[in-house]
Amino acid sequence: MGSRDVTAQTLAIVQCLFEEPGELKSRQLIECDGGPDDGDPFDPVVIADKLRELGDDYDAKVLQPLIKNLKQTAKDQMVSAFTDSVTTVCKSWVSTQPIPEQLLLKASVQLGMYVANKCPELKSAIQGAMGTFLNTSLLPWVVEQGGWEEVTSQ
Repeated sequence: MGSRDVTAQTLAIVQCLFEEPGELKSRQLIECDGGPDDGDPFDPVVIADKLRELGDDYDAKVLQPLIKNLKQTAKDQMVSAFTDSVTTVCKSWVSTQPIPEQLLLKASVQLGMYVANKCPELKSAIQGAMGTFLNTSLLPWVVEQGGWEEVTSQ
């Protein structure tokens, strides 16, 4: 699977992550390089659900200072602020070790979903920042793993 395909899939997954319950009526409403009948097992709703589970178990107290910072961030600085926030969350989990990709994924989903739920006015900006962050920071790793289906099955 090429990085172009994974980039498009990432954006579809992030879009599904930010949908309100019941807002996405059908999994086929979001397609990425092919429809449901082309033999492609990619389903952004299923992958978004698996990623959302990563974010559901995180202690919100760790995220409060980051939320405050993101609220005060200008929209044109959101990608940088979001990236810094994800790095901060990861560093709180591991001391001085390098940040593994799985940790980056978990932190970005947790932070993004928490901010979107607690600060609805930032939802669109955070959705864009998360898509950019995932495609910038994790794209080679997702491709190396064999795509999002493989990443979420680990």
